[in-house]
Amino acid sequence: MPGGTVRHVARTVVLDSAGAVLLLRYDDQSVSYWVPPGGALRAGESHAVAAQRELEEETGLRADIGPPLWIRRFVMPYERRLVDQEERYFVVRLSDFRPPVANQTPDEAIVEGRWWALDELRRSDELFFPDGFADLVAPVMRGVIPKTPLEI
Repeated sequence: MPGGTVRHVARTVVLDSAGAVLLLRYDDQSVSYWVPPGGALRAGESHAVAAQRELEEETGLRADIGPPLWIRRFVMPYERRLVDQEERYFVVRLSDFRPPVANQTPDEAIVEGRWWALDELRRSDELFFPDGFADLVAPVMRGVIPKTPLEI
């Protein structure tokens, strides 16, 4: 583990009333990719509280955080160094159909939010994280939630 510390992150897999999933596009050092809303925990914050805060900050949406779906741990470059990152993903179900979203943070790397249907994810040549996102989210879109979070 680089530096011996872990960067803890909470993310939300936000589904609208029709089952489309919300992803944010980042443009970061000439790489463009799509990822569920989320970010690092603050001191003393639980993953669920951080997920709710990050969802509101990055999208303007307020919603109840549902059960945990996945846990992902990996090493990645972040702020000019390698970090050992652990991400926990939570499901969020909205009663609205594709509500508008707006980034409320000063993070200029977030350039857009978009609702994706499963067939659009599968047909797209875009880069999605986590790897295999369409296959991971397909059962969730059908309402299948694991009893305990899956390690992905």
